[in-house]
Amino acid sequence: AIHKVLDGKRPDLVLSGVNRGSNIGEDVTYSGTIAAAMEATLLGVPSIALSQYYEDGEHVRWKTAEHWGVKTVRALLKQGWPANVLINVNFPDLPAAKVRGIRVAKQDEHEVVDAFEERIDPRGRTYYWVGQDQTNGDPGTPGTDLRAVNDGYVALTPLHLDLTHKPTLTRLRKVFN
Repeated sequence: AIHKVLDGKRPDLVLSGVNRGSNIGEDVTYSGTIAAAMEATLLGVPSIALSQYYEDGEHVRWKTAEHWGVKTVRALLKQGWPANVLINVNFPDLPAAKVRGIRVAKQDEHEVVDAFEERIDPRGRTYYWVGQDQTNGDPGTPGTDLRAVNDGYVALTPLHLDLTHKPTLTRLRKVFN
């Protein structure tokens, strides 16, 4: 879109989302919302991925993302961030007035329960439905995105595009170089 649709008129910012559901912890590795923000970042456009956490399966508190999204994006634009970083924002499943503020948090690691269901489509073919990830009520580790959202805060996590694990890279270079 940046190369063709916008015909050379680069955007100043890409907002990806607001996604229905969270992008917390390892979820970021298979999120389309994160991927779109990542692509923009790779093209040199600052980007923010926005996601609205919800629990009851149907009711999503879009007003929370609407209210807190404006505050969060404005604050981020005022502060700025490095070119090779995208910002991941998750809004808690609370009414906007009950959100406690914004917390900068690292990406959590949480146990996810498989939520796969085998189903049959109208033509009699088997397919698998991937349901909403469940975290077994894990509140998250202090200082992480999962804990921030569970504690009623907007979680703001800077994600770096370089996924290289540097200690292992160093160790393997000693063995293979």
